[in-house]
Amino acid sequence: MTEQIPSREILWNITHPANIITMYLLMTISLCIAAVGVIKRIKVWQGGNGKIFQDNPLAYIKAFLIYVLGQAKTLSAPIQGIMHSLIFIGFIVLLIATTSVFIEHDLGIEIYRGNYYLVITLLSDVLGFGLLVGLIIAAYRRYISKQKMLHNPGSDLLVIALLGLLIIQGFVLEGARIAATSDPWKLWSPVGYIMSVPLSGLSQKALSSIHFYTWWFHTITVFVSIAIFPYTKLFHIISTPLNLMANASNVKGKLPPMADISTLIEEAEEEDFSLGYGKITDYSSKNLLDLDACTECGRCQDACPAYATGKPLSPKWVILDTKSHMRAIAAKNEETSLPRFLNNIDSMLTRRLELPLSGLTEDGNGAFVSKNGGKHRADNEGVQKSLISAGSNSEALICGEVISRESFESCTTCGACVEVCPAGIDHIDHIIQNRRYSVMIGGEVNREAQSMLRALENRGNPYGPQEDRTKWCEGLDVPVIEEGGSCDVLYWVGCATAFDPEKQKIGRALVKIMRASGINFGILGTKERCTGDHARRLGEENLFQTLAKENIAVLNSIKCSSIVTNCPHCYNTLLKEYPDYGLRKNIPVIHHSALIERLLSEGKLKLSPNSDNSVTFHDPCYLGRHNGIYDAPRAVISAATISAPKEMPMSKSDAMCCGAGGGHFWMDLKIGERINTERAKQAVGTGASCIATGCPFCKHMLQDGLKLLDAEEKMEVKDIAEIVAERL
Repeated sequence: MTEQIPSREILWNITHPANIITMYLLMTISLCIAAVGVIKRIKVWQGGNGKIFQDNPLAYIKAFLIYVLGQAKTLSAPIQGIMHSLIFIGFIVLLIATTSVFIEHDLGIEIYRGNYYLVITLLSDVLGFGLLVGLIIAAYRRYISKQKMLHNPGSDLLVIALLGLLIIQGFVLEGARIAATSDPWKLWSPVGYIMSVPLSGLSQKALSSIHFYTWWFHTITVFVSIAIFPYTKLFHIISTPLNLMANASNVKGKLPPMADISTLIEEAEEEDFSLGYGKITDYSSKNLLDLDACTECGRCQDACPAYATGKPLSPKWVILDTKSHMRAIAAKNEETSLPRFLNNIDSMLTRRLELPLSGLTEDGNGAFVSKNGGKHRADNEGVQKSLISAGSNSEALICGEVISRESFESCTTCGACVEVCPAGIDHIDHIIQNRRYSVMIGGEVNREAQSMLRALENRGNPYGPQEDRTKWCEGLDVPVIEEGGSCDVLYWVGCATAFDPEKQKIGRALVKIMRASGINFGILGTKERCTGDHARRLGEENLFQTLAKENIAVLNSIKCSSIVTNCPHCYNTLLKEYPDYGLRKNIPVIHHSALIERLLSEGKLKLSPNSDNSVTFHDPCYLGRHNGIYDAPRAVISAATISAPKEMPMSKSDAMCCGAGGGHFWMDLKIGERINTERAKQAVGTGASCIATGCPFCKHMLQDGLKLLDAEEKMEVKDIAEIVAERL
């Protein structure tokens, strides 16, 4: 007796040529419509500046394995991670099963049989059911528990409904086939088998009819899903993996470098001169891909301190509103190599399906505005109104004409949005590039920040006369290294530590520590100027470059084994941004927390630790999220106090910003709550008596926050260097 090979009849009950021909005709039409949408979107990306992918194939492969297949970013949020993984894995397995069917039927390659058939059949049922569970979780979060991070556009409902319908149809089809054919391998299709039980009492004719009409319903649903694929969230199946791989070339905390501004000004023709992002046509190809990669999950909005404190900024809506503008402009563009009727189909689907499903409505002038005054967007009133008009014309300024200027101004560049984004979007790039245009071309600068920028331009620091830069170390006999001089460690003091009396304590403490450990160090004295970090984050790239050139010329003349600084903003700029403008790349830049930790581990510092005061540590954004330094300051605190710091609910990569970054130290936006007050509340809640930090700006903001809470008597704020110096 010949052993039966596990398999099933492909297209059982659908073998009539008319069915097959009609199926392939519909498939061709749907694939053509989808292809037009995909091609137009790729062409939009290619219309941007620069390349999406740099020459770094190994990094892209690694990113694909970790972030696409491994779902590392997605799984960082447990509920959303499980939900998405169920959908993702189920989709992949069902795609493999469907592809296997087509290979056997159309190419005649006998692949869908034997053990392979059994395994794929079992996985398709189990993981297909898992996909359905994932969709139920998605629907529950959107329409029952109504998570605030989600805005529930019609496109979400459409995608959930289509995918859910496809899965249910598939199980009904399988159940009808199993009941009609008495499939000997039915137990390998557990869900299909369960579906077949109530159908088994029906006649063969009834089962064939159920199967036939369900098959056509299923087939039409599949082809509708394919046709509208580029116009719904389903498109992230292509765009998000591409963006995650392209993002592998990005360096956290580093802004994209610009060409020499003074040269650009000299060489540019006035009518086409632009700096940063003014119009959508100024965007880079990578940032245009960012827009299409967004999955609208809202994690960035949930993590944003500006949004949490009532500011008119949602990183999610900055991306989505810019995307809507890009889509509307592309839909109007008739300059395409595609046949006109296909281009018209794409335009119609964009304007009549994609944009309306995203919560937009045409205003009668060819532009799109939010439905119902934007109330569906968020609880935050400023965010409800942050979209002004999308798609009016390609010359519209993103900052001020598409999206409100206040949205861009509210960002502290803390990086919380970038940290949690599962799609690899760098929201900070978008915001800073728009600030660059707004400031350098539009002349729009926050009034409070203007005086700081003017001071930087006139005297190289935002505080006072440059000759006062060394007053902080009077009586300490700190060596000043002249140009061409040398030392072991060059201490980059930073403006806040040099000029602000309260922050000068940090500098004096660090000098005491380096002296105690026998380090040969020196400072630049009046030759040191502001690194330009705050100017750059505000959008004043020209001023940043001027300061950078002066500092780099001095630094390149000094012979030293390393540069140490107690300011994370200086640290980030010296380490990651100055090399783009000529700083020698062989000079290690060290944050003082790492230096102190090393000195302690090497036994070069002898402390008399005490546990009189309990300590909580505030992670500075430019030390933690932007540069990944979390353990060193905690190790230092543990060594000085005998116990680990008490952690705030939001700590390490989840830490809340103090509110000073992005130039906000020099501004006081009178909108919503103060970020530093909210962070101070979290610190007070730990019950600690001291907030430790590793940034002079964080120290200032937290001290102010405690004052506003009338809690300055309960808690003090100290830099880790101060804590260590007290115990020497």
